[in-house]
Amino acid sequence: MNQNKWQEAKLHYSKLIEKYRFINDYSILNNLANIYISEALSIALSHAEKALENARTMPSVLDTRGLILVQMERYKEGLVSLRQAYAIKSNNPVIR
Repeated sequence: MNQNKWQEAKLHYSKLIEKYRFINDYSILNNLANIYISEALSIALSHAEKALENARTMPSVLDTRGLILVQMERYKEGLVSLRQAYAIKSNNPVIR
């Protein structure tokens, strides 16, 4: 996806959260976290952790959080999340 599409998606997801009260939708929060990985890791982590509040055992959210933490050089915490994601859904090739 090109940069304009990511920016457009970020705008739409942000509107869903702010205007339409999807603040607790883990999939929207996880998608926003993934978008912010390339821009602002602290914002990405904030979205991932908010998503985890509502989806503690979702491998995709755990995977996103783990990836962010590793990129922040918080390796031990990141590895815990990545291992949890893998343990829950080891047959998913998207789970790192």
